[in-house]
Amino acid sequence: LRENDELFKEQQKRFKEFHLAIQSYILYKEKYDLLSKVLNFSHVYPKDYILTDNTLNDIVEDVMKFNNKGYGYLSSNYMMSGLSSDVNSDDRIFGIIARYFAVLLFRSHSLDNNTPLNHYDVSEINQNDVSSLNCAIESILILQYWVSDESVKKATEKLGFNYCESKEIQELLDKYKEELIAKKEDLLIHPTTNPEKIKEIKKRLIENAVE
Repeated sequence: LRENDELFKEQQKRFKEFHLAIQSYILYKEKYDLLSKVLNFSHVYPKDYILTDNTLNDIVEDVMKFNNKGYGYLSSNYMMSGLSSDVNSDDRIFGIIARYFAVLLFRSHSLDNNTPLNHYDVSEINQNDVSSLNCAIESILILQYWVSDESVKKATEKLGFNYCESKEIQELLDKYKEELIAKKEDLLIHPTTNPEKIKEIKKRLIENAVE
C-alpha cells in the first residue's frame, strides 16, 4: 500500500507543508475571501480538512517543524514577495507562518467535529527527549504571542472567527504548556534512555564490528 511507502509519506508531508506556507502567504497578503474558501474546502462528507491543521496537537507540532528548519530553508523554499532577502529572511517568514497558525487556533476552536481544540494529548510529544519538550514549550509561547497580536485579531474578525475566545485559547495554551513543563521536570529528575538513541548506538556498534 502507498500509505506504507516511506517516500510517499515524505511527499505527503512536503505537500502539506507547502499548502500551509501558501495559506500563510495568502493571510500575509490579506486575501481573506480566498483564505476563507481554502479553509472551508473539503471534497468529502463528512468534511475532512486534510491540507490544514484542525487540532491543537497538529498546530503545535507544525509550529515546531517550521521553527526547527535549518538556516536558509524557509527563504529558499518559501520566499514571499514584499520581503527583503537578507540574513533575517527566515525569521520574518517564520513569523508570518506562526501568525497563521495562531489564526488556525481560532478556526479550530470554531469547528464542529470530533477533534475540538481542547482535545489534545501531551503524550503525542516525545516525552523521552528534553529538547523535544523544550521545542513544544517554545512553540506554545510563540502561539501565545501571536494570539495577542492585533493583526491576528483583525484576521479572525475578517474570517468570521470569534476573537472574544482569545482568553479561553490562552488559558488552554497555558494548561498545555504547564503539562509539558511538568513532563520535562519529571524527565530531568527521573531520566530515561531514549529508545531511538539505543537503536542508533546498536547500529553503530554493529557497523564498527563489521568493519
